[in-house]
Amino acid sequence: MPTLNNVVDISHHNGNVDLNKAKADGILGVIHKATQGTGYVDPMYATNRQKAQAAGLFWGAYHFGTGDNTDKQV
Repeated sequence: MPTLNNVVDISHHNGNVDLNKAKADGILGVIHKATQGTGYVDPMYATNRQKAQAAGLFWGAYHFGTGDNTDKQV
């Protein structure tokens, strides 16, 4: 049975992604880094969320934990 990559993990590192093309190529959803460490907010999060919703993709988000203070990250 072939492996399917139906969800992609993206962040600001991916630049300006074409989520309409991703949908056309069979992607069903996006998981996006929202925050990192104790104060970083991914600057592409809101833009990519809007693009994913407009393309009809499922959306998920995550915090990228670092060695910074755990209580502050939570």
